Amino acid sequence: MISIRIQKIILLILWLAGGLILFTKGASNLGTISENRTLHISLLILGYVLGELKSRTILIRSAARDPLPKDFLLVALMMGMGVLFAQLSMPTEARGLLQVAIGFALMRGAAFRLRRFVAERNAVETK
Repeated sequence: MISIRIQKIILLILWLAGGLILFTKGASNLGTISENRTLHISLLILGYVLGELKSRTILIRSAARDPLPKDFLLVALMMGMGVLFAQLSMPTEARGLLQVAIGFALMRGAAFRLRRFVAERNAVETK
């Protein structure tokens, strides 16, 4: 059996790696800034807002508790959705927006989880 501490670290790494991969793929799907700067920046901001909403409504609850099997399933589903979007025939800007939003949500979830992990370690050390 893997300890809770190791599960937290694995989940943190998965969230961060998956988020970074999806975010960079999504940003590249939005096109270069020189092509249409206003559209590119607008879609990045919209992706940020959507990712922030998702992270605050769903992922913060997951980050606030010890890892459960469904947390690993959630990460796998979110990463799978990002990969699935790459295979669907949809406008690249829409694909990029969704990948940016999911990637950002995963990175924010990783930040929540890291903050909790550090707070727990500090609480143990001060006792």
